Amino acid sequence: KNIYIFGPERSAQRNLGAKKAKGDYLLVPDSDMIIGKNVTKECVELIKKSYYDLVSDKQRFEKKIAGLSPKSSLLKDIHCITKSGVGDVWEEWSDKGFFNDSGKLIEIHSIGRNISEQKNAELKIIETQRRLELAQKIGKIGNWEVDCKTQKRIWSAEMYSIFNCDSNQFVPTRNSIDELVHIDDRYLLVNWMKGAEAGINVGQIEYRIPNKDGSIKYVIAAGDFDLDEQGKTVKIFGTCQDITAQKLTNLYLQKSEERLRDAQKIAK
Repeated sequence: KNIYIFGPERSAQRNLGAKKAKGDYLLVPDSDMIIGKNVTKECVELIKKSYYDLVSDKQRFEKKIAGLSPKSSLLKDIHCITKSGVGDVWEEWSDKGFFNDSGKLIEIHSIGRNISEQKNAELKIIETQRRLELAQKIGKIGNWEVDCKTQKRIWSAEMYSIFNCDSNQFVPTRNSIDELVHIDDRYLLVNWMKGAEAGINVGQIEYRIPNKDGSIKYVIAAGDFDLDEQGKTVKIFGTCQDITAQKLTNLYLQKSEERLRDAQKIAK
């Protein structure tokens, strides 16, 4: 084994190593790297493969690389690769394409980093959100919030379903929401919101929403609010649940009891 000392610049040392090397591949470790038992073998195996073969979404990645041009030579991409013994790894790469005078891609310089921890956390949040939306859909319950300063309203997906509107077209505002509520019940919602804005515990309210087919939907709303240091309401938030099936069942039982009482009176 030979040890060559040259430099002191690290680049000079690497250049000397490249000149002295006699193999097919050149591995350049940094001084703070710990070289594992099989790292050289693994590196050679990876070099022999096309990087495209490691990317899970190969066709999409190849299309992006093919889109590089002299006028658009920079590319930033996030993709998942599968590494032997490790599994799926998320990486973020910045690529720079170099072209000859004829405009042909001749070289790509890339800088990448492992973002698996960050990406897996994002995927976990997305999955949690998906499960929440599914639970809300099954339970026919949505959640909402209002920024009292900006009056901006945020609705969950199920809120749009409960109010019979398209999330891509409908913008929830104080007036637009009131217009979707049964005309005889609008005052209930208006007073309930005013109470919450004033910092009053308003509890629950029940109101009706007309459906497009002329039928009626019954909903129950509950909410709470946050106060600032001066005791002023800054945010109102809560839930809204479609209780139509339960309400219609209760109304049917109520009418049945009334008919039974009437029949008993006549029998006497």
